[in-house]
Amino acid sequence: MLKLLSHLFLMILLLAFNSGMLRAQGENGNILNHNGKNEIKGQTYIITDNSNVTDLQSYIDALDSSVMNNHRLKNKRNTIIFKTGVKVELFSALEISKLGFPIILSDFPESFEATRQEPVFVLGRDNFIIEYHIASAKHH
Repeated sequence: MLKLLSHLFLMILLLAFNSGMLRAQGENGNILNHNGKNEIKGQTYIITDNSNVTDLQSYIDALDSSVMNNHRLKNKRNTIIFKTGVKVELFSALEISKLGFPIILSDFPESFEATRQEPVFVLGRDNFIIEYHIASAKHH
């Protein structure tokens, strides 16, 4: 029951985050926000594989209203994959900084921990990105 409640809380938190009710903020106050958008196609990410999805506009809308900093590395691009197979390459923090966007490089890791499990990305209703995280440790 506790596991179900924690998953429900996480989903609610992610929906609030993606809807703009919550904002991602680093230790130094870093918030990715450019002219009312958080991510910008072609400037902070690119879609590298549509996986036979014919209309990518809902993915673009969802990404453009999201902050993907938790999945971004300092000097290297990172690819996230949606359950449908759509692949999105997130630009590195350094690349975004060089484009002139205010970003604090020290807020981003050089690499992710080896134990990091990538969430399952799903496009939710109203173009929200939902991340499903799988807990690997047992709770008593």
